[in-house]
Amino acid sequence: MAKWRFTMNIVTGFSSKYYEGGCVAIKSLFECNRDVTDLNLSIFVEGLNDVQLDFINKIGGDYHRKVEILDSSLIGVHLQGKSIQLWYGSYLSYAKCFCSCLFPKYEKIIFLDADILVNQSLKGLWEADLHGKTIGAVRTPTVLFNAGVIVEDLNAWRKKGIDQIFSQKLGIEKTKAVEQDIFNDTFKDDFEPLPTIYNFFPLYGIDGYRKYARISKSNISKAEYQLMVSNPVIIHFNFYGKCVPFYEFDKLMGFKWSETYFQLFNKKAALPHRNRFLASISGVLCHILPVKWHQKLRSLFIK
Repeated sequence: MAKWRFTMNIVTGFSSKYYEGGCVAIKSLFECNRDVTDLNLSIFVEGLNDVQLDFINKIGGDYHRKVEILDSSLIGVHLQGKSIQLWYGSYLSYAKCFCSCLFPKYEKIIFLDADILVNQSLKGLWEADLHGKTIGAVRTPTVLFNAGVIVEDLNAWRKKGIDQIFSQKLGIEKTKAVEQDIFNDTFKDDFEPLPTIYNFFPLYGIDGYRKYARISKSNISKAEYQLMVSNPVIIHFNFYGKCVPFYEFDKLMGFKWSETYFQLFNKKAALPHRNRFLASISGVLCHILPVKWHQKLRSLFIK
């Protein structure tokens, strides 16, 4: 009897500055989705050397997965002549804006930022009912939704001409959060809210139930909150200076997810370590300097 096949299309991207975190994101994805028959992973990269590219392919080999590595120049083609905000000098954040033409054979994708840890199977996320909406995303207290984890229905995307809409907006509308503002504006009435477990910020667990319920303006019960905190599907380490275990200076003492992170993934292949002395300096300065200054300073330490 033939084995039932399950196909999942995942897209991510990272530059050399996010190489360590990106590698762990890939490994966690493969580790938690061993039962997915066909897992198509495409990675946009920028500034990676041959050793780093070989390491990424080795991760795929360890899990018997083929990894498609794509150059970031494919994204730049769609942004030529536009005055847009770059992220650490890179176009990579805009890859999720053009997946319908970059992957013409795909009907649906999950786009993941590189600063995530997959903690469970993504089958539930892949099969989420978008109820006719073009994308699925998780609401956040500060913006309508966070663009770090996005399910994109590329068939609906193409029918609605979203590529043309993005091309018109990019370079014209001013943004503070790179591509996220464009996504929130474009899909404000065209996104399906997904459960928070699919894009869980560690800060939610630190804040505690009362504060989370207040800032999220949700009617979540304490039992539901505790279930969400104890076993999220995707953990998104997107806060500077807090809860980012793949940066030594950001490890939170005694925080169980940091320990799980290292226990689970250091078994396979050791990831490169940054300069600990510089990292420790950055960790101190993050509490002193304004966020923008610290981001620029930290970019010097992330090599």
